Amino acid sequence: MAVNFRPAKVEDCFYFEEHMRDQDKIEAACISIKARGDLLIDCLTHSDESHVAYTDDKKKPFAIFGVGQSSALGDGVPWFCATDDLIFNKKLFLKCSKEILEAWLNMYGRLWNVVHQDNDKAINFLTHLGFTFGEKAWGLNESVMIEFYKEKS
Repeated sequence: MAVNFRPAKVEDCFYFEEHMRDQDKIEAACISIKARGDLLIDCLTHSDESHVAYTDDKKKPFAIFGVGQSSALGDGVPWFCATDDLIFNKKLFLKCSKEILEAWLNMYGRLWNVVHQDNDKAINFLTHLGFTFGEKAWGLNESVMIEFYKEKS
């Protein structure tokens, strides 16, 4: 079984709005007052590159992700959302993610964003990808977010 990628489309945002993991729902509520589908559309439209991941056997998408340029710094700002089916594709997706991440680091030189402090799965994923964690920041409703970043070596 292989992980495949295709360009993300607006209609994918509505699929993921309905099927996203609970931790992604919580994180979305901590960073925006927008409906989750609208937040994903914003991510998609402000991205220089965005993808949907799916497997050969089911063709059912399990992740949507991308990267856009920060207007303030010129750094890349990666974003990611998944369904519970990610668990069945975790190892393959992690391997592919490392390759994608290297390409993004070559494009931007530095990647950064924030993650909710209780999103253990995302924090573990980011740790495996080699991100460094920095300052804490406040999200909506007094939620605590943690900055993560990675620089081109």
